[in-house]
Amino acid sequence: MRPLWILGSLVAALAAAAGFALAFAVGEATVHATADPDPIQLEQGIPVGVLHTPAGALAAGANYMAAERRTSATVPAEFRRLLALAWAPSARTVELAAEQQAVLQTPPPQGVHVLTGVAAGKVERYRSDTAQLELWSEAVYWSAAIPPTQTWALDVLWLRWSDGRWQVSAHTAADAPVPGWATVYHGNDTSRAFDTGLQGMTAPFYGAR
Repeated sequence: MRPLWILGSLVAALAAAAGFALAFAVGEATVHATADPDPIQLEQGIPVGVLHTPAGALAAGANYMAAERRTSATVPAEFRRLLALAWAPSARTVELAAEQQAVLQTPPPQGVHVLTGVAAGKVERYRSDTAQLELWSEAVYWSAAIPPTQTWALDVLWLRWSDGRWQVSAHTAADAPVPGWATVYHGNDTSRAFDTGLQGMTAPFYGAR
């Protein structure tokens, strides 16, 4: 299994597919208010999907993947909180063990920076209390020792509605279609440029309309 910190991050993300739109709010705030109930609530700093609709399931899945990849290798305590709040009990041990094994095989570089997000997603199947999602995400990571690097992945998530929230019951990931790197101007692809230009930035939370 390729480490999640390598598989998923996005400096600026948009998401839309299958008629369900993802709308985001930058920083640590929750999504912008809409006429619909807020699909995401923060618990202990963790985004939790609480809207029992197909769009709510998609918003939940996007947030869970973004949060997992931001924290799995670099903020292990927060990663465990995410699993406790957003993963079904039967799936927590499997996800934690898989990520720990992946990090042992490919440890993150010291001082690595990771930004996380989802570029697009769709609801493959939806029934009253279960959903299957497909999400396309990018990883952007860098450190003083390595230049900014991107990778892409396709995640399949199986969610179930339990205790007033969407929980992940299973998760698989695979390599994905990959676009070309952005045009580079005046050395803006260096770690120093990333440190300077993105200082203080955080990835968005994702919502539904």
